[in-house]
Amino acid sequence: MSLRPIADLISSGAVVYMALAILAAEALALGILMKHRVELLPLIANIASGASLMLALYSALTDRGPFAVGLWLTAGFIAHIIELTVRLRAVRDRPRP
Repeated sequence: MSLRPIADLISSGAVVYMALAILAAEALALGILMKHRVELLPLIANIASGASLMLALYSALTDRGPFAVGLWLTAGFIAHIIELTVRLRAVRDRPRP
């Protein structure tokens, strides 16, 4: 059994496109199923954080250079901080029994 197709999928960065497509489908499904039951900002920030990490991986796999990798990692960090801030504020502002 040859692992060459899997190696090609990874080295070309195509695996990242597949992961991004799955992430987009998940976001769409959550948007349709949850509608008004979920806050959009933390969800969008979470998706942006994950997508940024995947794009950093793509940049590394396809030799886009350290600047591109760092740019995507920084974007992911900013999205992560936004999500954490929103979630922590929600916990802080929640009425206590």
